[in-house]
Amino acid sequence: MNSVKQDAEETDSFLLERCRDRDKDALSVLMRRHAPRAYILAHRMLNDTHEAEDVLQEVFLKIWMRPEKWSPEKGGLFSTWLHKVVVHQCLDFIRKRKDSDDIDGMEITASCRDVATDIDQKERLESLQQAIQRLPARQRSAVVLCYQEGYTQKEAMEMLGIGMKALESLLSRAKATLRQLNNL
Repeated sequence: MNSVKQDAEETDSFLLERCRDRDKDALSVLMRRHAPRAYILAHRMLNDTHEAEDVLQEVFLKIWMRPEKWSPEKGGLFSTWLHKVVVHQCLDFIRKRKDSDDIDGMEITASCRDVATDIDQKERLESLQQAIQRLPARQRSAVVLCYQEGYTQKEAMEMLGIGMKALESLLSRAKATLRQLNNL
C-alpha cells in the first residue's frame, strides 16, 4: 500500500495514538492533513505570514508534547479541536504584541460618526467598519449587536442563543482581531 493511500485510511484518532508512542511519521501525516487549513485560519487572524507559521509550529509542538489533550471520547472532531487550539494560540500572539492602543476604550457606535469630524478620525472609523465586515459571522454579529445596535450583553446572548461566557469570548476575539486588522 502506498503512503498517500495509507495516510488517507488512518483516522486522526489512530494517528494521535501513534503520536503518544512518539511516532514522528504520524505527526507528519497529521500536519499534511490539517496544517493547510490551520495556517489559513492563523493567517486570517494574525494577517502576518511569519506569525501564522509560528502559531502552526507552536500548535503542532503542543500536539507532539501532549497528544492526549484530545481524545474522541471527549466528543468533537480532531479538526475542530485543532482549530480551537490555533485560535487560542493566535490570541496569545495578539496579546503578546500589545504595543498598540487598546480597543477596549474605543466606542464602536453611531455617535462616533458624529464626533469624527477630522479626516484622520473618519478614515479610522471607515477602516474599523471595513474590518468589522471581515470578522467571522458570529463575532461580527456580537459586535454589531453590542456596540453598534446598543443591545445589552444579556439581550445579545439571548438573540444569538449562546451563554454569557460564549458572548464574552466572541467579543474578546472580535476585539483582538479588529485590533490586529486595523493596527489599533
